[in-house]
Amino acid sequence: MKVLTKLLLIHWHYFTHELIEFEGLNFLTGKNASGKSTIIDGMQLILLGDTSGSFFNKAASGRGNRTLKGYLLCELGDDPDSGFRYHRPSRFTSYVALEFFDEEKEKHFTAGCCFDVFSENDIQKLFFLYDGEIHPQGFLNSGTPIDIPGLRAFLRERYGGRSETTDIGREFRTKLYGRLGGLRDRFAGLLKKAVSFNPNVDIQQFISDFVCDSQMTVDVSHMQENIRSYKSLEYEAQVLQERISLLEHIVKTFGSYKVAQENETLYSFLIDRANADVKAEALSAAESESLALASGLEELALRIEGIDRRLAELRGQMDMLKAELLSNGEAQALEQIDRQIAGKEQEMLLLRSEYDKGKALLASRLGLWRRCAEAMLQKIDSANHALLQAGISSRASDLAAESRNF
Repeated sequence: MKVLTKLLLIHWHYFTHELIEFEGLNFLTGKNASGKSTIIDGMQLILLGDTSGSFFNKAASGRGNRTLKGYLLCELGDDPDSGFRYHRPSRFTSYVALEFFDEEKEKHFTAGCCFDVFSENDIQKLFFLYDGEIHPQGFLNSGTPIDIPGLRAFLRERYGGRSETTDIGREFRTKLYGRLGGLRDRFAGLLKKAVSFNPNVDIQQFISDFVCDSQMTVDVSHMQENIRSYKSLEYEAQVLQERISLLEHIVKTFGSYKVAQENETLYSFLIDRANADVKAEALSAAESESLALASGLEELALRIEGIDRRLAELRGQMDMLKAELLSNGEAQALEQIDRQIAGKEQEMLLLRSEYDKGKALLASRLGLWRRCAEAMLQKIDSANHALLQAGISSRASDLAAESRNF
């Protein structure tokens, strides 16, 4: 592909010496009379190989009221008394040149046109083509553009057989289109039509003049209907886009709801599991305390049993002593035995009181343990064992069985 890389304008309307570089996709914007059409007309002059000026400035006004002489002499306006006024009426040289880059051959080539202006009615031109970039000095010699004879000498000296010159536009265009990949002459007509678009022009007249190859009546009603349909479809697309946005918001909200629901289920499971662990620990503690109290009651029962046996022995001794007292009349020994018996009975009463307290405490602990066990059994029976870990589920089942057996 051939890529336009640079545009050189010397003494072209208001441009004294301007080198414009292009890269990729370029947009030409600016205020009115800022030089946009001047740049486009300079490019057309080279791409069309046409110096007649019939196509100049149509991109801006559609009237093509500029001329090659007006661009070269920098026309300022039309004075009714003195005629046209120019910015540069004296002798000078102008250049318009385009630099291209051949991506396949990886080298540059330049195409342009040199004008020697001697007077308003004496203008000579020379189209040129050569392999290479636009000269770094911009075809200047000590700040002054080199004239046509100097350009010929410069091209022969620097490029030799790799340069071509002609003063015939069609011949130059043929050679340029060959360098651009073998473009046909139809490209020139298409370029004029593409550049000449004016948004204020009648669309039917524009199509007839610049799109159709022959003059014919153009029916644009179908195009207008398509435009109206496009506007309707554009509105429907906007409505659908809004609905899509709402649906996306609903999907996002529902996703958030599902996440919150899953989190709630997880948190409920964790809370139930924590409560189950607390109940299991409380049940185990109550069981241990009950076993300890039962063991203490057993010890108290054994002590009471021992005291009862001791009391029976003492009573037997008392009976024996009473018998001996009756036999020998020793009252002091009997009184001593009575005091011992009274002391033992008091000790037995104290032990019985301690036994009753222990028994009452055991009954209270057993009642508390039974209530906790029943609540735990209900909670375990109603819990979802599938959510509990295998170990916790097994332990809960064992505790439930022990509680029922107990």
